[in-house]
Amino acid sequence: MASEADKQVSPAYLGYNTFTSFLNGLRESGVPLQIDRSIMPKASGSQVSATVTSLKFLKLIDANSKPTALMKQLVEAADEDRGGIIKTMIEQSYGFLFGPDFDLEKATGQQVAEKFRLLGVSGSTLAKGIAFFLQAAKAAGIKVSPHIKPPPVAKTGPKRGPRKKSDTDEYDEVLDEEEEEVPDDVMRFQIPIPGKPSAVFTIPKDLEDDDWEMLKTMLDAYIARMRKQQQIA
Repeated sequence: MASEADKQVSPAYLGYNTFTSFLNGLRESGVPLQIDRSIMPKASGSQVSATVTSLKFLKLIDANSKPTALMKQLVEAADEDRGGIIKTMIEQSYGFLFGPDFDLEKATGQQVAEKFRLLGVSGSTLAKGIAFFLQAAKAAGIKVSPHIKPPPVAKTGPKRGPRKKSDTDEYDEVLDEEEEEVPDDVMRFQIPIPGKPSAVFTIPKDLEDDDWEMLKTMLDAYIARMRKQQQIA
């Protein structure tokens, strides 16, 4: 069985504006000893997962979610000084896009997408990952081919009205940060309840036997507690 350290971390797919807001928040409150849900109380489960996964890929936190020296440097830097630090972050994390055998200034969107797919990402996570890279590269002053765009993602939800774009969210059409997206490392399923809305569950894909047993125990406990609360009400 592969250890946690052996697992491939997906490329950063957090919204870039969310990423910078997160850094700015830590600049105000200070860098904690660990990055976990408790410092993101208003975030959904998928947003917390996207944040932690992205920070690990960017080498801003280690495998145990402890902030690295690079993260502390990035958080504490003034806005105008972050470009060089982001450039270092990109060069350390996106090595697969740099090198003598790949010209990022002349590459096509398909070539870059294939590089990302080799890391096991697809669908909306692929589009978000490329969108994040493009905005980070822009912030770092890294020249990127104008042919590189995030691949289109099929829309399954209700059609939204047009949204005003700024020069800082030119790729946000592929990642509405208010949407509840399902990352590639989790699965969502529904259990139909006759005459009532279905129960919806979102769980990690790599649960082991002990995890399933713990989940079952916790779910039974929550159901018992909620039924008791309904009876009191």
